[in-house]
Amino acid sequence: MKKGIANYGVGENFQGFLLVKNVQKGIARNNNEYLTLTLGDKSGDIESKVWDNVEQALAYYPVESIVEVQGVITEFQGKKQLNSNFMRAVTEDENVTVADLLQSAPVSGNDLLEKVYEVINHDIHNDKIKVITKAVIQKFEEDFKVYPAASKNHHAYVSGLAYHTVGMLRIAESFCALYPELNKDLLFAGVILHDVGKIKEYEGIVNTEYSFEYM
Repeated sequence: MKKGIANYGVGENFQGFLLVKNVQKGIARNNNEYLTLTLGDKSGDIESKVWDNVEQALAYYPVESIVEVQGVITEFQGKKQLNSNFMRAVTEDENVTVADLLQSAPVSGNDLLEKVYEVINHDIHNDKIKVITKAVIQKFEEDFKVYPAASKNHHAYVSGLAYHTVGMLRIAESFCALYPELNKDLLFAGVILHDVGKIKEYEGIVNTEYSFEYM
């Protein structure tokens, strides 16, 4: 298993992929601007400074982007830093995802989404309920399969929302076995849609915060 960034010691060289978790602009003593990037993986975080081409770097390395970094671990005021000599934004075809670099559900978002569609297609029989439920999930599926279910405590990790939903579906299936008189269509649709609004309630999957956006 590859060693995480938090496990590197001062003086060690690092080369690998990291997630941009935060970006802050500062002013140095010479009045030049610089950036402090908080980079991380599943092991933890480390700061890295960008001293040149600050505005260009702001555009290249937004929060939630993934970068490949080469550099050496240094120490400043008792805190480890990554002194990078090479950094670039990762492209989509390199197949490195946020889930690779953050705590995430034990099942992939794609597999969880597939389970939700399986229930919609095979277990919901009322045509109107099926169409409405599927339309909502299709509209938000890219976010649904990666968003956390909360900002902390409750499935607060990548794909937490989908993982929580599938877990609730398993409970619903058990209820149906115990209480066959239940309306399965309404129960399954309600479980699938009960937290989908969190895609708009929260912003981001890295520094998850409440938003003011409407559905």
